Amino acid sequence: MAEQLTCASEQLGALGMKRVIVPEQLTAERADAMSATGSALREHLAAGGKLRARGSFRAPRAQKAAQELLDTCTVSGRSPETLDDLDSVLAHLRAHSAVATLAERWAQAGVPLPEGPVELRLASLAEAYARLEHVDAFGAARERIDALLVGHGVHIALTSRAAWQDFTSALAALSGRRAADEAMAQLAAWEEQLRTPVEGSHSSTEALAAAQAIREQDTVRYAKELEALREAHRREHRRRRCAVLLNSVRTTHPLLADQLTQAPDDPAWESRLDSLAEAWAWAVASAFVRRQRTPGRERQLEAELAQCERNLEDLTGELAATWGRLHCLQRMTQEQRSALQAYRNHMASYGKGKGRNAGKYRAAAHDAMRTAQGAVPAWVMPISQVAEMVLPKRDAFDVVIVDEASQAGMDALFLLWLAPRVVVVGDDKQCAPPISGMGRLQAIQDRLISHLPDMPPMLRQLYTPATNLYQLLSTFFPKVIRLEEHFRCMPEIIGWSSQTFYNNKLQPLRQFGGERLDPLVTQFVEGAVTQGRDSRLRNPKEAESIADCLAQLVQDPAYRGRPWVSSPYRARSARSNSWSS
Repeated sequence: MAEQLTCASEQLGALGMKRVIVPEQLTAERADAMSATGSALREHLAAGGKLRARGSFRAPRAQKAAQELLDTCTVSGRSPETLDDLDSVLAHLRAHSAVATLAERWAQAGVPLPEGPVELRLASLAEAYARLEHVDAFGAARERIDALLVGHGVHIALTSRAAWQDFTSALAALSGRRAADEAMAQLAAWEEQLRTPVEGSHSSTEALAAAQAIREQDTVRYAKELEALREAHRREHRRRRCAVLLNSVRTTHPLLADQLTQAPDDPAWESRLDSLAEAWAWAVASAFVRRQRTPGRERQLEAELAQCERNLEDLTGELAATWGRLHCLQRMTQEQRSALQAYRNHMASYGKGKGRNAGKYRAAAHDAMRTAQGAVPAWVMPISQVAEMVLPKRDAFDVVIVDEASQAGMDALFLLWLAPRVVVVGDDKQCAPPISGMGRLQAIQDRLISHLPDMPPMLRQLYTPATNLYQLLSTFFPKVIRLEEHFRCMPEIIGWSSQTFYNNKLQPLRQFGGERLDPLVTQFVEGAVTQGRDSRLRNPKEAESIADCLAQLVQDPAYRGRPWVSSPYRARSARSNSWSS
């Protein structure tokens, strides 16, 4: 019923300023009947129907059934004609029906409602329902209180208004008593806390005075002692802060800390403190200069710089490798992953290629390479392994980089077939690998003449074992990019190479300190004469001088803990080893 009342109130409130009049003394049954015929008439109008004149034989059935509504109800002084008018009338009829029904039930309970407009009766019903909700809430609370009292063995008859008022007054007094007990317990705890000293100390006079004021319940004195206690805390905080600052000064400047503690009242401190910042800056600068001029400092800093550069290179390499590995794994398919693992296993089984089943493992690895090749963005392998494992397909890679091309022979020409772009890195001044034609050089030249008869001899002769890959390609592409910056060797060493072989075009960029050892020393051996020739070339006097020099270097403290390498010719090496032993 409360829901019907709320719905009727909302519908009437939605009408706004419209004035709707319905028949007086409207019963619930008559209101329901008029509401039913009005709803049918509304459906007729909503479907596109129209109202006819009263008494017209062409009037629709819905209009004839709702003729009483049209005759007795008005909206703003006129008979309802539109859907909005019918909605307003229907809202009032439903409200009359709900009010009449609820008023009848409330009258049966002995609570009659006043007569008047439907809006007034709706307000009276809403007020009655609100009082009813309060009564229900009070009853529920009384039931819960009675259950709690019975559960604790207390029996109180709450059957009258006076008994209920006495009960609530007792509850208020009990609540006040409990609050007073809690406050007294809190005061006792504060007093105990003020009188109990912190471990390793004793209670202050201010804390004891505040505790006594709490015991005597003297609020004026307590406020005074509490302010004194705050001031004591501030003094203690400043004392501890001074102790921390003094320890900091003592750590950095013990003499200054001792002077501060021994003569704090010395009037000279005023002028000293004015120039403290300047004096401190000079002291820091002096200490810095002494540290920088410490013997071996430059070598230490150079070592630290070199270590930092190595760490940076290592971290950069690790980061690049990690990013590359992540990109590779993200784009790799399951088939490629399986093929790559199979290639790894077969190559591990292949080993040095000397087993009975080495050929089978090599064939299996070659088959796995067909699928695994696209999984890895960059392959690094010797030329012989490329020929064995990589699929011989034109432009199988985007780019091929050949390092140390001056050490690669004509058997590396197939690398040009594997990619549309080839980067060749080499040095025409570098020692080329030895030629071991074993009598086949003439046969190779005959084959070149037979297969390449139209090629000019000056070019055909380049395809012999005596030519390396760098020489061949630099002939066809003479414009090369010269790398002129050198970071590895000391300036004197690479300077000799630059002057001897590269027309002084190399730029040494190696950083070094002032305490380094001489990187390049030339020593003339008096009376040294070479004997033999070719691989038997030897110089006993020179070998003896080298052995004496090595003995001196071993005894020299400057070379202690440093690695060294001796690299003479083969025959001289044997002689030097015999002398040094």
